[in-house]
Amino acid sequence: MLEKIKTNKFKLIAGILVVLIALFTLKLFNDYRERNLADLINVNSSDFVNMRIVTPEGNMWTEEIQHVDELLQVFNQYQVKRISQNEFQNQHNDKKIYTTFEMRIQKNSGAIILDVFETDFIWLNLNFYKVLNGPIEEERLRTYLENHGS
Repeated sequence: MLEKIKTNKFKLIAGILVVLIALFTLKLFNDYRERNLADLINVNSSDFVNMRIVTPEGNMWTEEIQHVDELLQVFNQYQVKRISQNEFQNQHNDKKIYTTFEMRIQKNSGAIILDVFETDFIWLNLNFYKVLNGPIEEERLRTYLENHGS
């Protein structure tokens, strides 16, 4: 009887470990899979407070959720894949990296911070992403700012 309890306990612990390893692997796979840039920026109208954009050409600040939706339509065409900070640094080989576009969306539940580096790398909420079908068209961003900038 005591051995049967020990065997069942071992099976239970082994089963829990297998489930935990599987969940960790799935999360890691999900984090590093290819995805749409707009899908990474989760904003709904009830949570939205404001958005600020800074570029060398101009600045924009808005409390209109429609402006965010229009910008997400621009971002919708880009596929990105998460990379490590080491991969990001290796791809730039110690050269100076300039931010071409900065965006901050303030929500009641926190903030979304996005920086575009040289139109093909993105830093979004402490994670680096490579634009797979880029570079991001600076002209579309300029047009967006001209239409909505302050």
